[in-house]
Amino acid sequence: MALPFLLFMFVRIIFAFLLVLASFFLFISFQNSSKNTAVDALKDKALEFESNQQFDSAAFYFAKARALADKSNVKESRQAVLEAEINFWVNRSDKKLNEVISQLHLLWAVYNIDAKFRINYYDAKSILFLKNAVPDSFDYFFDKTLAELKINKNTEYEITYYSLIAQLFMANDDLFGAKKYVVLAENCIRENSPKNKNELSAYFFVATEFYLKYGDCEKALKATLNSYEIVKSVSPDDKIEISNILNNLGVIYECLEDSENAEKYYDESLKLILKFDQNSGIAIT
Repeated sequence: MALPFLLFMFVRIIFAFLLVLASFFLFISFQNSSKNTAVDALKDKALEFESNQQFDSAAFYFAKARALADKSNVKESRQAVLEAEINFWVNRSDKKLNEVISQLHLLWAVYNIDAKFRINYYDAKSILFLKNAVPDSFDYFFDKTLAELKINKNTEYEITYYSLIAQLFMANDDLFGAKKYVVLAENCIRENSPKNKNELSAYFFVATEFYLKYGDCEKALKATLNSYEIVKSVSPDDKIEISNILNNLGVIYECLEDSENAEKYYDESLKLILKFDQNSGIAIT
């Protein structure tokens, strides 16, 4: 009899312990939920004041929301307030924006923040650097785009982000870095046969620019002809875009020392833009 009784008491003790533990976690969860609600209310109040152009009151409520979010130490609340504050301070105070960015960086270091949140950090940092004309803004745009690529990996947007990164390298006069991402985009197209013509068109424009700068006129021609076919199919009425492509073909044929085709496409480009301007009532002088 003693053994079953002891076993029964042991099970009761374990059950009581688990019940207390569950109640504790439920209480903590309820507290966090209440704090989240309070933080959201303060943040919403700040956004309301901002929309009514009562910026001093908005700043006050943002400060209260962030203080409560920091006290509650709930990642989601802190994240939401900081994201809202970025948009608020970006055109009002570089000092405050830098303060928010520092908080973002700290939050990122403490928690395993997902890529979407990192993009907000890079957006803010890039804006701050650009406003102060600091060359390091390139690095932040680059990292932001890599974060976006991580989110969109293995999707139809992957080609677009490879193309964008290539453009960033070209803007920084780094053709070696650009080549890596142009090739990655090409491999992605070859392996996946994407159907989204807009994504393909964006890539071919970048490829044209890259191969012209790289001095490979044959590949530039191939990219431009592909772009031409896509734009005619997707946007046949976009006369300005088509005129630009025809002009690019003239440039490429000139690079290939094919003066006959160069002149042909230059003429076609000019005729198209003149026709467009006449129809739009714009005078060419």
